[in-house]
Amino acid sequence: IDVRNDRITQDLDQAAKLKGEADAAVAAYEQELAEAKTKANAIGQQANDAAKAEADTARKKVEAALDAKLGEAEARISSIKANAMKEVGSIAEDTASAIVEALVGGKASKAEIAAAVKSVAR
Repeated sequence: IDVRNDRITQDLDQAAKLKGEADAAVAAYEQELAEAKTKANAIGQQANDAAKAEADTARKKVEAALDAKLGEAEARISSIKANAMKEVGSIAEDTASAIVEALVGGKASKAEIAAAVKSVAR
């Protein structure tokens, strides 16, 4: 009976030792799993931040290019408008000269027509 009791005691001690080792292994596994999750989250956040930064850089480049094109377009429009206004003055002088000739029956001088158109254009 003593031998049997010793054997049971040894088996219980062995079982307790194995349970402690198993508990330690589970705790180590859970710790490593938590660390892996933390690393994965950090990597995901870094990738997300990098993608946002890259998208912001690309957006800024596109905006700068569009702003430059817009500036060029506005300059061209201003130039075209200025040229058109010069031509409008010339057309107005020609038209006024034709009207004076048709109504009065005589021709007015270019200087008189230009002065009249200029005074009305203000």
